[in-house]
Amino acid sequence: MLIIVHLYCLEMSMLVELWQWIQTSPAQSIPILSAGLGLVAGGVWTVLTFFHKIYSDREQRLFERYRLLSKEITVGRDGDDLPYIAYQLDAIYELRFFRKYYPRTIWMLKGLRGRWENSTNYDKSNLAEIDDTISYIAHRKNLGGSILFCIFNFFWWFKMKSTILNDK
Repeated sequence: MLIIVHLYCLEMSMLVELWQWIQTSPAQSIPILSAGLGLVAGGVWTVLTFFHKIYSDREQRLFERYRLLSKEITVGRDGDDLPYIAYQLDAIYELRFFRKYYPRTIWMLKGLRGRWENSTNYDKSNLAEIDDTISYIAHRKNLGGSILFCIFNFFWWFKMKSTILNDK
């Protein structure tokens, strides 16, 4: 503890000396401060562009996944018209997790529900999956539902972490 206090006092005295030097000789300190500020700004810019690249790549992957899901639901797998009901139901369930596309998803699912009602390939349980997904999205869209889901996710995350720690 004594070493930490001593280092802190040493750093503070160095900062005080630096500040005094800046005040007494601005002609020498301004170029050095400008160069330091330039280095800091360059480092911050590099970090910001790195995170922007990660974010934009993630958004692109999510959009590609969303497009694949909507294709599997509406066209079928590999572009044929044969219904792959299991794939379509999986895709409908997975659409719940694309918050950014909720308005488009609800529009697509409502149109799909009308087509499935008129088709002989789908039964009531398949239509129930569409209804459940629309209901889930409707609850997630409003503020109360979002808060409720956040609380639920927090407790679920805490439970999973405690389970992992107990297994070790």
